[in-house]
Amino acid sequence: METHFPSAPRISWSSFQLFVAAQTSCETTVLTTEASVEEDMGVTGMEAEDLVKDLAVRFGIDVSGFVYEDYFYPEPHLFLDYSRYRIKPLKLGDLYQAALTGRLV
Repeated sequence: METHFPSAPRISWSSFQLFVAAQTSCETTVLTTEASVEEDMGVTGMEAEDLVKDLAVRFGIDVSGFVYEDYFYPEPHLFLDYSRYRIKPLKLGDLYQAALTGRLV
């Protein structure tokens, strides 16, 4: 006997975009699939971690394998030397894809 599971609900880009805008206070015009969370949106440190966690809860994304330090700078402060850190780019489109697939790695 074959078991069929209902497919995950389709998440529209506009509903995803509006959720991110509400969480970050970014204008929706900035929130494109190519927007970098760190560089274009200016979301970093604990705010970036909170965004990912909020997205995980809202859209059912498994973030258990996601390493925040690989993608976000530490919490900013006056004497932080960013040149010591190398982070990977994380685009809003990557987070949207995670919402569609249910997994962010």
